[in-house]
Amino acid sequence: MKLSVIAIGAAIMMTASGALAFEPQKGNGEQGVVVTSFSAGLTDPNGAVPTLDGVPGAGVHNWDIATPKALLQSGNSYTYQMTFQSLDYTGTCKATYKLTQKQGSKNVTLDSGVIADTFDCSSPTNWAYAVTSSKTIPSSPGPATLTGTLTLNGGKVTMQVPVMIQ
Repeated sequence: MKLSVIAIGAAIMMTASGALAFEPQKGNGEQGVVVTSFSAGLTDPNGAVPTLDGVPGAGVHNWDIATPKALLQSGNSYTYQMTFQSLDYTGTCKATYKLTQKQGSKNVTLDSGVIADTFDCSSPTNWAYAVTSSKTIPSSPGPATLTGTLTLNGGKVTMQVPVMIQ
């Protein structure tokens, strides 16, 4: 898998969105970490994005990525991006992705991988990671689910994005 990882350790403010936690009675942020975004975008053939602070003259930190896609084309490979903020947490994190599709009675994994391998993400920090998959989306038209999971010490925070494969 071609890996392009960009990490930041502090100072990015992202807008929180609806991540789901798999731990009973633990929501996004209740474990001390908030997943602020997760998406798939086309892989930049010029290699210019993703990049951190790529907007010259910007007065704030910025995370420059390909436009997130809800329609994934079979035969294409994608870059998966995740951002999260460690608010009140001590320990390690590991970020992964999985693209799944219900085919009959089976849940089939079409693509999966590691966005960021295990590292110390203790608070207070912000993180932005991306990974380019070496797999192409198979010809399997229809709805699918893109899941980003942040594994913590003893817990998980997950964000799911509905997508369509064409």
